[in-house]
Amino acid sequence: MKIFIYGECVSRDIFDFIDAENYDLVGYYARSSYASSFSQTPVKDIWSDNIKSNFQRRMVRTDLDKCLIDFIDAEEFDILLLDFYMERHSLFIFDDGSRCTISSELISSGFDTRKLSGRVIKPFSDEMYDLWEAGWEKFLKVVDSLDVRNKVVINKLFWAHVIENGNDFGDLFHSNSIDIVNKYLQRIYNRVSVDFKAKQFIGFDESLNIASSSHKWGLSPMHYIDEAYVEMGRKLNDIYSRLCDDSENVNVHKSTSSEPVSIKSIDDILNGRAVEGMNKVVFNDGNEVAIFLKNSHLIGASQDTNEKGRLAISFSGAVSNTSGKKGPFFSGLSISSELGIPLVAISDPTLNLCDDLPLAWYAGNEKFPNCLRSISVLVDSIAEAYNVDLVIFGGSGGGFASLAVAKNIRSKASIFVWNPQTTITKYVYTFVEQYMRVGFPSFFGEGDSGLDKINEILDTLKIDYKLKGLDYKENISIIYFQNQSDWHTNVHAVPFLRELTPLRSSDCTFVSREARNVAYFGDWGDGLAAPDTQVIKQVLLDLFSGSPPIDIERKLRLGDYFHNTPPFFEALVLDDSEWSVVSSVDKGCVECSIRFNESVNGKYQFAFYFIVDGVKNDIRGYDNLNMAVFKLPESYESIEVVGFAMDVHGNRWVNKSRLI
Repeated sequence: MKIFIYGECVSRDIFDFIDAENYDLVGYYARSSYASSFSQTPVKDIWSDNIKSNFQRRMVRTDLDKCLIDFIDAEEFDILLLDFYMERHSLFIFDDGSRCTISSELISSGFDTRKLSGRVIKPFSDEMYDLWEAGWEKFLKVVDSLDVRNKVVINKLFWAHVIENGNDFGDLFHSNSIDIVNKYLQRIYNRVSVDFKAKQFIGFDESLNIASSSHKWGLSPMHYIDEAYVEMGRKLNDIYSRLCDDSENVNVHKSTSSEPVSIKSIDDILNGRAVEGMNKVVFNDGNEVAIFLKNSHLIGASQDTNEKGRLAISFSGAVSNTSGKKGPFFSGLSISSELGIPLVAISDPTLNLCDDLPLAWYAGNEKFPNCLRSISVLVDSIAEAYNVDLVIFGGSGGGFASLAVAKNIRSKASIFVWNPQTTITKYVYTFVEQYMRVGFPSFFGEGDSGLDKINEILDTLKIDYKLKGLDYKENISIIYFQNQSDWHTNVHAVPFLRELTPLRSSDCTFVSREARNVAYFGDWGDGLAAPDTQVIKQVLLDLFSGSPPIDIERKLRLGDYFHNTPPFFEALVLDDSEWSVVSSVDKGCVECSIRFNESVNGKYQFAFYFIVDGVKNDIRGYDNLNMAVFKLPESYESIEVVGFAMDVHGNRWVNKSRLI
């Protein structure tokens, strides 16, 4: 059983009292309140390097960087075990709105609220509860987007009043203070019980709510006698057994085929050697990729004899709940069944190398460095053999693979991705490093670390790990969905999409000049939240029915797919038609200003170049003022003012005003 803990030592210590061989603790994150973990803005970290303990330093960094969501997304777990003892900490809210948990570890690093601009929110207060509840609702969106709500287990506990020797805590913890804490915890449990079934709660009987006088972490109302941990472990095991009976992962499937059919050429598929289910494709260099055929009898079928049929190709993102099994893993099978469309799901062969590697982007490994190119040849061969157009889709890491394959193929294909990475090495370093250690052990050993080393290895081996919007030919159209609050937006989406020459068609929708590519910046929750599954299915169905990208754009613009209205998204494009540089001469000076149309929202800074006779004569650097004044020279033949606008994400646009 693989366990991911978001809680405190009270949940971690359970594993000291149960059979360790049956459990694998794949993640443990503490000292970070919900109000902090699920806020959007990272805090600039100037403290964690002062912490000697690796564990404590990691906890503080996770809280400051707001990367818990990424860890939950990438780890493979059977149970996500929660407790709420981290809510005993105060919260600091900086003047810019960012926030962090004031844990003892953070304080020990030199964090001093008296020297910072902001305010402290005390624990157990009404304001803290409101902030906790807002974080809790964001957490729910995360687990729903990952389809893991059924894996959540809540450790329902209360602080102990009594020590095992029969005494109370005296002045160490006053009884009325413990009552305040327990009343607050009960308030949390009342709220949580609305979202989770009673069978997803564990804990122990009141008779075991006794503090240990010899606990390894010291005397505390949160440190219990051994029997309490044994009881929690027993209940955890019982709940896991029930979850195994009830759960079904509809997104990523482990193949149960024990002897897949070997496909050594595309002719094998055409000659009927491929079977419904898993097939193993063997390339000329001996490397293998597993594929899963679903509804294969529909491949090539079309209602219009003059129109090509269509075939869906799916790529998986991070794989969770592998239960210690290696690949192959496939995604999209449930969607294929529900929509009645033919599908070839492709498994990432690098995941076969290790039973705890969740993500490898299909980028290959040291024994299979041309993995993406080989898969591209396979995809092209299938499309040409069956005379079909393709609909290729995937999210996150599967989105990267979809885009990477698309730039290599000759076949006509519609690509549908959501929240994809576009540069592997700009993903969370922990997972990039894990991929390197598993995939390239001869090049990236235990003593190696750092992105410079990783980039050097991937460049040397010619691994395709960076995507550019300029790489796509006319046979490819791209439908790109991105959640606005996801950190992928500025790091992955904006740099990639800006190269597709997008034009704004609504507050959150953009279409390329040749109308082949569409980008939509939605609001599906905080962080990496994915679009609703029903929306994904509808877009796929529209693409499969032959809807061109401009039809998808129209539905997005009119709200046919999403009923909520996302915030205005300004970072991707500032079109020349939306702003101008205006200049005039007055009393020996040139007065210039930058003017926006009413349709433009967002905050910008401005700069100006004063060009005389083709040479830069003067500069006004970036600030919030949208105007500048330059002194005219005594003689000149031509005058030009260049204006610059920069948004809050550092994106820059240029426009000119020529006077003479």
